[in-house]
Amino acid sequence: PFGMGAFLRNLHKIDAGYSQDGPKLIELRQALANRFIDTLKKAFKPGKFVVHLCVSPSGKADEQDANAYAFLSAVRNAVLSKQLSPSAVAVDLHADALFLAQQIADEGRLVALVNGANRQLIGNHWFASGARMAIDENIHRRSWRMSAIAYMLNGGAEPKARSASSLADAVRKLGGKVQHVKVKVKGTVGTNTILSIFKAWDTSNDGRISKAELTSVLIKLGMPKSDVDKIFAVADTDHDGQVSYQEFVTWIYGSQRPQEVFDAVTGHV
Repeated sequence: PFGMGAFLRNLHKIDAGYSQDGPKLIELRQALANRFIDTLKKAFKPGKFVVHLCVSPSGKADEQDANAYAFLSAVRNAVLSKQLSPSAVAVDLHADALFLAQQIADEGRLVALVNGANRQLIGNHWFASGARMAIDENIHRRSWRMSAIAYMLNGGAEPKARSASSLADAVRKLGGKVQHVKVKVKGTVGTNTILSIFKAWDTSNDGRISKAELTSVLIKLGMPKSDVDKIFAVADTDHDGQVSYQEFVTWIYGSQRPQEVFDAVTGHV
């Protein structure tokens, strides 16, 4: 739940006081769970909503058990102290969160599926190395069905270099249908996709924009050559010397891209 795993698992790398089985890490894990329940206590209105807490203890005294225990004990303490109504929370053990959400929706009730994440990005497995900027990585692990689909689309579990068309190719190979989403920008003639601009700037057609390729574009847009290094460093978030499609989209709609670049993409200059 809420992306606690990677954060807590790697905290000892920057602070040795948070060893895997040490008291400080146990206290921090419990504090995170308590904070979630504190927020729930403030938001809860009888009869208005119920929070379904999907937890999956393993019974192996491992990290999975520790996370489950933290949340369950936080709920229990809040209920016993009468700070939270028992009707506020339903605990669903080993539940597929997406399947459960669909079941509740099928009953005619409104559903919000809440999942923690570390960035506002999706699809990073296809356009970056590893799961450094994930929300899809977190979402699909809440559902074994989506996890299985993601595994098939990825062609395994290991990150590897992808082209901009890899995801679409995998979907078609599995018998799926690809729907291209086009963006229409007011004040321009016709409809253009961000992907078409990316492909146009990727003159080598390798699914990534190199520094040389971006330099050529920036100079044509009137940007000083002295600014290229700084601009490229912002776009190339994983610092692998290439701008992937995901990095390109994030950069274009981020706050640090030059206005000339945004105008060129959205206006197809």
